[in-house]
Amino acid sequence: MLHFPLILRFSSTIILYLLRTPFFTGAILQDKPTQSFSEQEVRNFAAFARLYGYARFFDPSDHACRTDWTNFAILGADSVRSATDDNELIGRLSRLFRIVDPSIQVFLTDRRHSNPDPLVNTHVHRQDHKIVQWVHYGLGLGTAPYASWRTNEPNTDSLQDPGLRQTIQERRDIQWKSHAEFFVSELSKGISCRVPLAVFRDSAGTLPHLKPELDVSQLICAPRADTLDQVARVALVVVAWNALQHSYPYFGITSLDWSEVLRESIQACAPGMDGKAFQSLLQRMMARLNDAHAIVRWAGGATGAKDEWYRVPFDCDWLKNDLVVTFVDPSDRSGIHRGDIIHRINGQAVQSLRTASEATIPGTPQSRATLSRYLVLPRLDKYTSATVELLEPDGTTRPTKVNGVIQHRNDPSGWIEEPHLLGFKELRRGIWYVDLRRSSYTDFRKEIPALLDAKGIIFDLRGYPVEQTPKVLSHFIDSPIFSPRWLVPIITRPDREEMKFSEERWSIAPATPHLKARTAFLINGACISAGETWAEMVSRYKIGPTLGSATAGANGNMNFLQLPFGYTIAWSGTRVLEDDGTTYQGRGIPPAFPVDRTVEGIRSGRDEVLDRALKLFE
Repeated sequence: MLHFPLILRFSSTIILYLLRTPFFTGAILQDKPTQSFSEQEVRNFAAFARLYGYARFFDPSDHACRTDWTNFAILGADSVRSATDDNELIGRLSRLFRIVDPSIQVFLTDRRHSNPDPLVNTHVHRQDHKIVQWVHYGLGLGTAPYASWRTNEPNTDSLQDPGLRQTIQERRDIQWKSHAEFFVSELSKGISCRVPLAVFRDSAGTLPHLKPELDVSQLICAPRADTLDQVARVALVVVAWNALQHSYPYFGITSLDWSEVLRESIQACAPGMDGKAFQSLLQRMMARLNDAHAIVRWAGGATGAKDEWYRVPFDCDWLKNDLVVTFVDPSDRSGIHRGDIIHRINGQAVQSLRTASEATIPGTPQSRATLSRYLVLPRLDKYTSATVELLEPDGTTRPTKVNGVIQHRNDPSGWIEEPHLLGFKELRRGIWYVDLRRSSYTDFRKEIPALLDAKGIIFDLRGYPVEQTPKVLSHFIDSPIFSPRWLVPIITRPDREEMKFSEERWSIAPATPHLKARTAFLINGACISAGETWAEMVSRYKIGPTLGSATAGANGNMNFLQLPFGYTIAWSGTRVLEDDGTTYQGRGIPPAFPVDRTVEGIRSGRDEVLDRALKLFE
């Protein structure tokens, strides 16, 4: 399995994905002032959330499949909010989900063994009837390679591999249904539900042929609300939470209480939030995954298309708890220099800014630090400036004002970045540098004649590589090497019960000419996803040592979910394992030779990680 091209480049594109988004023309309005949610309201919403996920992703009836689940989430959240006790909540949930499928039942848990709905028992199937159930390969939300389908239904998904269904449905380790089956689960303490997981179908559709109390087409054609009020925000939390609840591949190996995250996120939907504040809420929810792939985009966060953008005139990096200037634009006249330590920005302590920004950034400490060094910096325009207070060696501070530096729309980075070596360069006689962030395999092949007699080659992986598959390594091996193990979840039951995986991996064969040069690979917290595939393989096969700091700790194809009102969330949809079954998700890959940057090195303009790599070849 190759990395899907939608995986984002960490050092620049993810920042742009978070901060500079297309202009959104929909109406995003604040709700009218209301009271915060009571404990009963949170309980009502949480019970609805669970039943919503069971019905949306696992009820295979035609009624459920015709439902507009986006509008239904808003309708449902509004419907259950004011229930005052369990009996009233059960009544509201029952009436609500009859719109979706009349065979869905909600009842007091102590009555779970009472007689089921007679509608379930009156149908007798014939030999020509076929069983229908949901199968989720990951979760099919429109992002390849993930797909969802009902068994015994024609394939209408253009993104789906034609042979995928047959391959999955021939697996004998999955308990395929041979008769109608229902799923019983507790929605909240004392309240349970019964939802169909498998039903029969004939030539006219799924059985029994029932007319819902409300024609589903009325719900599909209903105009979508254009107000992101408090209840609508809860509905979006419900939709996002469920996508992860039933498909996230790392819940089985993490101690995170995702149910508690649901309650916290619902409670956080405060009255009066605007669109940006709600984006921060979703970011905090996703940050609990500790997944550096998890992002939240809001299309309403931009001010519109511009021909010009402005940025602060310097780059910086965290050296432990200090934010240190690493490069200053030559046009800047503020008096800031490389190696200066930033103490405050516009009167706010950088540590406070860092804490606030990293609360909304998913991933490991190193991946959070990689992004937060940009997020703490103010965005400027043509007419604004920022006040930056620098910490002097004697402990005093020195304020200075900085103006924005113009940045054109086609600039690949949202911020100014310290310069580094580009492409290919012979650093010393026989010692070469290759920037994998900007050099393709085709570029590398062109340089092979110069590398035949090289003594050492230093590959820079401190960012996202151009080549997602490390074909360059084929010139340094004598036998085939294999990728990490890619495990896509196969989900047929709610809450990841009996979840299986489809495992794939690819190989790289030796290529000519074989290069005898020793190698070294530079890594840091900006090395993510495909970059970590490189780092893991060179470490496992001992192709060359890694130097620098730990990688981001997020690999595998991302999945994306489009939400109403211009929001999009993403996460790691594939579990990635090493040969021994361990994962570096949420941890990162540590370097063989850790190298910390220093203020002295920055002031002198040295790349200390590269310098350490050069010493390996002395």
